[in-house]
Amino acid sequence: MIQDGRSNRKINPGGVNGTGGVNEDQPGWGHPRCGHPYAVTHAAWVRERGDAALTVGLPLFVSEWGASDNTGGANGVLYLQEAEPLLQWVNNRGLSWINWSFTVKDEASAALRPHANLIGPWPDTDLTESGRFVKGLLVN
Repeated sequence: MIQDGRSNRKINPGGVNGTGGVNEDQPGWGHPRCGHPYAVTHAAWVRERGDAALTVGLPLFVSEWGASDNTGGANGVLYLQEAEPLLQWVNNRGLSWINWSFTVKDEASAALRPHANLIGPWPDTDLTESGRFVKGLLVN
């Protein structure tokens, strides 16, 4: 993601800039335009900041979310129960989202098992717990 919207304007003057993210300097929503909330790292306060942004008419897009902590799940733990309030909030507000991460990396947030073909097709046996969870969100 391009963090500096000014440099993107030079490349694509009519485009939409995705700026922002979650870190200690910009908790929850950057300017706010895009959010990168993680289920266990960023809780209700992230949703509250998102609601404040929506209240003043700012457009929001969840450009990265995960059912892990913000390391991508390097600890190997998924927090599916903690992801539910985030997903309910996103869906209730009609926000679009992208899940982290569609990869074969050895971390809890990875959608594919290490042996999976990146090109597909992906039977459920090629999907991790996170991959099956996100697939369920997309198909239902």
